[in-house]
Amino acid sequence: MNNTVLIDSLARMGIPNAEATGRNDICVDGRKVSGSAYKLSLGKKDGSGRKSLHHGTMLLNLDLNAL
Repeated sequence: MNNTVLIDSLARMGIPNAEATGRNDICVDGRKVSGSAYKLSLGKKDGSGRKSLHHGTMLLNLDLNAL
């Protein structure tokens, strides 16, 4: 779901060749530009204590000289 939103956004920004790859990555021309991670804790049997954490990155602009 999240990858679809990001890929659609990249297409609107003029990058139509982004694709979901691997488990949680987005690549453009075979190069990774985004990744995400998540953890889901189901908590107790009664449903209390349920938690989720999601985090992601996206490379938008890179100065190779600074790198």
